[in-house]
Amino acid sequence: MGCHFQGLVPKLVLASIWLLLPGQAFAQERYFVIVFGSQSTPKLPNYTHTWATVVKVTCADTPGGQPTAEVNTVSWLPATLKVHTFAPCPEPGTNLDLVTTIRWANCGGQRVSYWGPFEIEPEFYQRFLVQKARLESGVVRYQAIDSFYGPENRTVSDCIHAVSDTDYRHSRLYYLEFRRFGESASEFIVFSMGNRGRINPCVTHDWVAHLIGLPCQPVIKREFAPRPWWH
Repeated sequence: MGCHFQGLVPKLVLASIWLLLPGQAFAQERYFVIVFGSQSTPKLPNYTHTWATVVKVTCADTPGGQPTAEVNTVSWLPATLKVHTFAPCPEPGTNLDLVTTIRWANCGGQRVSYWGPFEIEPEFYQRFLVQKARLESGVVRYQAIDSFYGPENRTVSDCIHAVSDTDYRHSRLYYLEFRRFGESASEFIVFSMGNRGRINPCVTHDWVAHLIGLPCQPVIKREFAPRPWWH
């Protein structure tokens, strides 16, 4: 499979060497992101979802010790857990954790796919936590088709933009939900992260998925496949 992100490899190699250097305060921590998408068959807008999980892995202090994982998820849904694509008004929202989201999607007849885990920089991890806290603060409402401009950008969000709003280079219009939703929206977010140098989508770290028990869940791992028309 061709890949357009090979230029990231030297950067990642240098970052790995830096993490291994003695005396670094953060040398025992690594950060990863996993992007999820779900949809019904056939794909219906009311039965699709996009979300993402970040994982902070702390290595053991002693030889042979097991690493520990801190898991945080942005999975933005209506508080009723019933999506109404063309609802005219925003409604209260809720942010679900990873396992609850997978269970919700499966119970609604949706298959769940994921891309990653991909290694990320601490700065992007922190941006993700800030977004999660903002969603859970109560100031943001849910709407399946939200606003692209104006003050509502900060107070109303759909599931796709709840994840993509961590991107400070592109507006919501770049992630237009009319063009992509469900799994295609999630894979496009992976493409966008790679295109901005946030991740190398050609390199996954499956041991992180095992560390958080993801293979035990009813999910499908997907390989990233770049689409020429995305550029």
